[in-house]
Amino acid sequence: MNPQDRVIAAIVDRFNARFPSVAKIETQHTRDLSDNLFVPPDLVKFEFKQGDGEEWKKTKTGKRKICSLRSSSALTVNLFAPLRQLSAVHHGMKTTIASIETHPVCFRFESRHATGAGNRPANLDLACPSLVTRGYDALFVESKMVESFRAKVPKLSASYNAIPGLEEGSAWGQIRESVQQSEREGSAEHLDRKQLVTHAAALFKRRHDVGLDDEAPPTALLALFWMPENHAEIEACRETLQLAHALAEATRDEPVRLLVATVDDLVDEWLASGNEHVRAHARRVAERYCGISVPTR
Repeated sequence: MNPQDRVIAAIVDRFNARFPSVAKIETQHTRDLSDNLFVPPDLVKFEFKQGDGEEWKKTKTGKRKICSLRSSSALTVNLFAPLRQLSAVHHGMKTTIASIETHPVCFRFESRHATGAGNRPANLDLACPSLVTRGYDALFVESKMVESFRAKVPKLSASYNAIPGLEEGSAWGQIRESVQQSEREGSAEHLDRKQLVTHAAALFKRRHDVGLDDEAPPTALLALFWMPENHAEIEACRETLQLAHALAEATRDEPVRLLVATVDDLVDEWLASGNEHVRAHARRVAERYCGISVPTR
């Protein structure tokens, strides 16, 4: 069994153990979508269909991708959709962006943005364009559930070379060049740096389109990872987080800045919130996603 399959098996086993009222899952998909989401599916259905729609489409097995326990889109919905339902929210995100305070929280799932590279738009898991906290003009989130457990060789078109913000000499330009070098060498990576570069390209273009110059508050791109409890023992996890934090450091002075957090980070900070609704949400997230150990062999 490969590392990613071991992770999926551990997630399925823990789900069956923690939620016995749900029909036992023999595969990685729940029988009903409502069993996999913390909110009624109709509350987010329109946004996913307005996005690329892939998560909402049924596969050959008759199941939607978002029904999978490994779905990063389901993870994003379960983390943030319940908060959007609150009429007034104050919750801590000290690891990432200090705090968010909006009435109500303005989250949009499956946010599509042109990259300017002449290919398909970037599809970000979450957008919070009205965010004003700690100097950021907006927050965009890319979530990963189990993708980092399988390394792949990146493929990044040369059409990104001339994108403003990714040009030679810039921090994101150096990351772009490094990704393209990995492609030429056939080097597989656990962290999807190619996707982060394409997202950064889209956010640089967005800044240009809305009239933000380099003196305007920066835009935050949050790379959010689910990690097993024993992630420190797993090479793929260590490599992913180490490289992600290195990229965050490299882009800390850029107009588009990479931030890094894990689901456990958010749970810890939400548990420290002064809002009981947010603390209750954190406990529900922890019950579903935290404390899962994965066999290392």
